[in-house]
Amino acid sequence: ARAVWDFPRDGGPVLLAFGGSQGARALNDALAGWLSREDVPHNLHVIWATGKGGYDDYRQFEGERVRVRPYLSPMTDAYAAADIAIARAGAMGTAELCAWGIPAILIPLPTAAADHQSVNADALARAGAALHIPQRELTADRLDREIRRLLEEPAMRERLAAGARSRARPDAARVIARRLRALADDAATAVGTR
Repeated sequence: ARAVWDFPRDGGPVLLAFGGSQGARALNDALAGWLSREDVPHNLHVIWATGKGGYDDYRQFEGERVRVRPYLSPMTDAYAAADIAIARAGAMGTAELCAWGIPAILIPLPTAAADHQSVNADALARAGAALHIPQRELTADRLDREIRRLLEEPAMRERLAAGARSRARPDAARVIARRLRALADDAATAVGTR
């Protein structure tokens, strides 16, 4: 997976950062502020999806250890390479992070309908599957502290990864299909008995 991104096979951890197809200005700004520092861990590699609208504002960060893209497709190449992630807390993104067992720092979109992203991030944080930073607390300094904590504490990363995997439902499509089939069979039987 690292080869897809032209990262060395054994060359330090990979951080995946994404805010959805539209991007996330607050996440992007905090990450840009953090990557601008002199003391970013020298062995860290970054895959950063800025969103199509923000790409031009951040593409200058592309370099030997940073890959900046407007959008990731297929996303599987990024998930497969990632050791940790920074992301919004939408349903699909969190479900995918859990399915891949990726320790994540979640920054919910505060204006999401019924604040559902905060609910998702809180639930995963309580389950020991992610760290939650409210957007109002997101700064380059806070991001630095949380990323370093994850990089410096392998046991914490593994606990979060295990927590994420425990929340994953990789067989969800199969279960739903089975249930729909059972409902259809029950309906057909009920119609046939009348």
